[in-house]
Amino acid sequence: MNPSFFRFAAAATLVLLSLPFAPPLAAQPADHSEAVEKAMAPMSWWVGRWEGPGWTMGPDRQRTEVEVVEIVESRIDGQVLVFEGIGTDAATGKVGHHALGVLSFDGDEQTYRLRTFRSGGVLDPDVEVKPDGTLIWGFDQGSGRIRFTVRHTEDDRWVETGEYSPDGQQWFPMLGMELSRVGTAGSN
Repeated sequence: MNPSFFRFAAAATLVLLSLPFAPPLAAQPADHSEAVEKAMAPMSWWVGRWEGPGWTMGPDRQRTEVEVVEIVESRIDGQVLVFEGIGTDAATGKVGHHALGVLSFDGDEQTYRLRTFRSGGVLDPDVEVKPDGTLIWGFDQGSGRIRFTVRHTEDDRWVETGEYSPDGQQWFPMLGMELSRVGTAGSN
């Protein structure tokens, strides 16, 4: 056999044997666990099962009374919250709203991220968290904007309002709900 083949084989074997001890070939993402946990801590009040009355209002300005159930679970040691919301018409019991949401904090960008899923669509709305834990999220819809504001009250209630604005200046109510904690939800 050719002596250069043996030199190549020996060199290749040496490289392969040293790979487990070499530094990673690709840069690893930064570990932002501590920052994420700190950012998500004010949101921990949400974990649980919530129920209560609410209302919605469509473009026709007709108000519909609803019953709402929200289940919020903590995942990845509190670094992610998963929401499932179901709204039923109080008069008919028909489901009018069923959605899933995932809230997290992006350590690289230092911002909150929310992705929502509902029948017929996925949204990646803008998210703002106020120092008191109030969450405001919204998105452009057609020729206007929709925003929701969620507050946690001192008596452990989830109060949420939804508004529509055709111009970003004047806002019209389109949703209201006040939920009570009725149980716990899973976490891991």
